[in-house]
Order: sequence, then C-alpha cells, then structure tokens
Amino acid sequence: PAPYEGNTGNITQDRDGIIRTDGTDTEVGLSANGTITLTGAIQSSGSANVVASDAIAVNDIESGGGIYLDNFVLPFADAIIGSGDITINGTLTAAAGGNAFIAYSAGGITMAETSTVTGTGGDFSLYADTGDIMLGQLDADGGDVTINADQGWVSDNNEEANNITANSLQIEAFEGIGNNAATVDALETRVSTLAAETDTGNIQIANTGALIIGEITSTMLPVNITTTGAVIN
Repeated sequence: PAPYEGNTGNITQDRDGIIRTDGTDTEVGLSANGTITLTGAIQSSGSANVVASDAIAVNDIESGGGIYLDNFVLPFADAIIGSGDITINGTLTAAAGGNAFIAYSAGGITMAETSTVTGTGGDFSLYADTGDIMLGQLDADGGDVTINADQGWVSDNNEEANNITANSLQIEAFEGIGNNAATVDALETRVSTLAAETDTGNIQIANTGALIIGEITSTMLPVNITTTGAVIN
C-alpha cells in the first residue's frame, strides 16, 4: 500500500491491518473529519496520534512515544469541539515520559473489560466532556493520573481487577466516582496520593497500600475510601 509520510521513515499498513513505522522516532498521525475505527494495531517508533471530529475506536497501540486520542478540541479545526465517544478495546503501551497517555473525548471514554493502558513513568490524562468514563486498567508505573468526567460518572468496567496504578490520582466526576446509574462498584486503585471530587454523586474507592489523602469533596454520602496500608490525612 502507499506509505503515509513520516518524520525519518515511512508509515505503512500491512496485510494484517497493522500500521507501523520503519524509521527512528517516526510518529503515526491519523486525522479525520469524521469517525476513525481501527480494527488492527498501531506500532510506532515515535508517538501515536489519533484525532477525529467524531467517534474514535482503537484496538492495540504500541508507541515509542506518547499516545494521544482526541475528538474534543481538534487542532486541525481551529479548536472546534467535536463529537462522539472514544472506545479502547485492546492494549495500549506508551514508552514516553511526560505526557504518556492523553484521551480527550467530546462524549465519553469506554475501556473494554480486558483493555489496558500501560506507561513507563509518564503521566496519564483522561477527560470526557458530556459522557461517562468507564475504566479497564490504567498502569502509569510511577506517573500521575488525572481523570475528569465533566458531566458524567467515573465507573469500574473490569469488575474486581485493578483500575488505576499510579503515584498520584486526581479524579473528578459530576455524577459520582465508583458507581453509575445502575450499580455501585468501587474503583480499585494502587496509588500513593488521592484527591477526589464529585458534585452530585458519592465516592467509592478501594486502594491497596499506604495512602496520602488530599482534598475529598462530595455533596452526597456515602464517601467510602478504604486502603490496606496506613492512611495519612
């Protein structure tokens, strides 16, 4: 197939549907004024950037840099707000420090039950403008994680498996944390520092290890934060 233009090498899609780079630190950049659905994988020696004005669905991404998914503020459309949800169905691996994983959605963000996003010490940021954030597994490996569901819930989508591993977690959700309209299922975390805020819902978090608790804000009870280690307020 015809190659995409890369920085120091080519970007090609093979017969198995894998989009890959053959250069050094070559980014994969996909943009569409519409929907992007990837049933194959991305293997990038540089960062992997997927930007669309409508829904985005990705499967497996292996990146030598950061991973950036955006259908909210579109750099190719003068910051016009897009639409649609972001769906993560497979395994995303980012090698970058700094901003390892960023997902900005005009709708919601759904991670499939078995999906994972793994970093190597960089920070993760997830933002959903109008929808919910449903979490599989986020492993920032010592980085910090920030999650904001501006008008929805942040809920657990992988049952008893861990949801978030990070140095610190800052999480905000208008409707509630660790629940949704139908069920209450605490987020499972392995973090050292926690701050959480919700406007109209409650907070349900089960942590493993010692925990420094920062600012916790909720207008509704219960606020149920547990941890297996020492608690430092």
